[in-house]
Amino acid sequence: MNEATSIRTKAALATDFDIIGAREAYLKAFRSRDADALGALFAPAAIRVNPGTPDAIGRTEIRDVMARHFETFGNQSIADTYRFIQDRCMIAVWTWHATQDADYLGVPASGKQVGVMGASVFWFGEDGKIIKECTYWDPYGVLKQLGAGAEPGREIPPHATAPEIFVAGRTDAEAANIRHLRTYHSYLLGGQLQPWLDYMTDDIAWDDQMAPGLAVGKKHSASDFAMLRSAFGDPEIKSVNVWGNNQFVIHQGIFTARHKGELMGIPASNRFVIVDNIDVISFTPDGKIDKGWSFGNSIEMGYQLGVGAKQAQ
Repeated sequence: MNEATSIRTKAALATDFDIIGAREAYLKAFRSRDADALGALFAPAAIRVNPGTPDAIGRTEIRDVMARHFETFGNQSIADTYRFIQDRCMIAVWTWHATQDADYLGVPASGKQVGVMGASVFWFGEDGKIIKECTYWDPYGVLKQLGAGAEPGREIPPHATAPEIFVAGRTDAEAANIRHLRTYHSYLLGGQLQPWLDYMTDDIAWDDQMAPGLAVGKKHSASDFAMLRSAFGDPEIKSVNVWGNNQFVIHQGIFTARHKGELMGIPASNRFVIVDNIDVISFTPDGKIDKGWSFGNSIEMGYQLGVGAKQAQ
């Protein structure tokens, strides 16, 4: 293990399975653009989910999807910022840099440098092979960096020198934070602005990777609340998986709503949207949210709202 890597935990890592080594093997294959080596890390019947594109089912399909990605982007580097571990599951928050070497979503090869932040969930079998991966990142962020978006792209995020590693302890505090998040969601969905804001610190910093940039402070959060309530009717949040890990809660979910009002220049369509996303939320000891990150695919949301085309694998 890299000496700069820290592990914060109240529980021990499993002794029968090197989950950190498995992640390092994945990163090594990815950096070397070796689709065969990457595919070999998956179980024969594994599933790789990249919301907004068709699922890749089986080791061969996963290998082929990654080979196409490696043909499109060169000079790739990837590094984890955070790793959250619970049993045979790891959530990795990462940054990725590359150059565009081939056509990408209608944009001709440019050689431009691109880079985004994303998050992946991995489930491992008893033999250490990946049985499922769910990866969340925003391709529209790349398109904007290539000059194909309606507004400028984000700055390329810097790589961490080493990841911070957190292992779930199944503590009362972790369970309490999960309850706090459920209450926070209920206030959002119920249109209760002040109780929702009360669950935040005054200097909350939320970094939605589908948004133009970092949102800091309750005033910005209140503006986002108003936008959500005016744009969407009957919103619901379905929790697919929720992990409490030290001061963090990781929420993998599906947001559904009816598009009843203007959203960032897109007129009301009355369409029903289904958005897969994952949030990483940090809580203070007194149960307030002080920072968080959201990951999803804004191209997929746009398609559901009648803007743009469906992505291929």
